[in-house]
Amino acid sequence: MLSRLNNKRLTSTISKNCPSCSSSVVITRQPQRFYSLNSYNDKEKAEEQIYVQKKEREALEAMKKKLEELQKEVEALKKSKKE
Repeated sequence: MLSRLNNKRLTSTISKNCPSCSSSVVITRQPQRFYSLNSYNDKEKAEEQIYVQKKEREALEAMKKKLEELQKEVEALKKSKKE
């Protein structure tokens, strides 16, 4: 039953009761979607993977900058030893 609800688009009805005649009038119908727990967990896993990839990319960029600085220092030391 729950799996059928996950795939169907249901509508929720907002209605208002008339004070004088107590009949209800439909104001709007809004689409609703029921998500399964699996899709929610998949979404969380995807967000976590994106976060981890972002942090790994930042760490690699920091390592590249440090490597460039160290290479410049090595070149400067080589030049000073030659002189």
